[in-house]
Amino acid sequence: MKSLLCLFALSIPAFGAVSINLPGATETASWTLSTPNYSGFNSFPTAANPWSTSAAGVGTASALLNKISGSGYITSGFMYTAGTNGGFRLYDESPQASLQTIVFQGKISDVFNAAPILNLNGGSQAIVPTFSAIAAGTGYPDRVWQWDLSSVGAITSYEILFDGHFAANSLQIDTGSTFTALIPEPSTSLLGAAAMGLAFIRRRRA
Repeated sequence: MKSLLCLFALSIPAFGAVSINLPGATETASWTLSTPNYSGFNSFPTAANPWSTSAAGVGTASALLNKISGSGYITSGFMYTAGTNGGFRLYDESPQASLQTIVFQGKISDVFNAAPILNLNGGSQAIVPTFSAIAAGTGYPDRVWQWDLSSVGAITSYEILFDGHFAANSLQIDTGSTFTALIPEPSTSLLGAAAMGLAFIRRRRA
């Protein structure tokens, strides 16, 4: 993979998600990870227990989030892996038609053990992101990953797997029927009006 470190400006609300504007038909789902929104998802003494159900996102997509290994619980203001690694699965078994790109983002305290991987149609392809970015905004950094699926064909389901020792205020998934790279070449702006200086890492498969 090639990488390029660039400076861009981006409008990001405090503790909110990066604004994603994909062309074509789109779906989105977001998780504001706090007990007022998601009660009963473990606590510190029971962080290693399986979650009793998946956490549904808010939005037009039918994506769900579940803990599949290790530690993880939702507190009054964030999800935390309680001093050790936790493994998570974000999945949609009935995604939008003509799916050509997926953008996964979150306000996440620390890097995962590795980049999140994408599996399609019940397979185990372990597709790495086409692009990734880190924005040093308010609170936890905004971490964004995008997959170009324009050459894949029909997609009937997908899952994103990620693990590590981290805390997260929020997660979000955006899907679209038309692929456009949201992390631009150095001569262009990213997603909109300037609000603050941000450092972005652009990565592309060789």
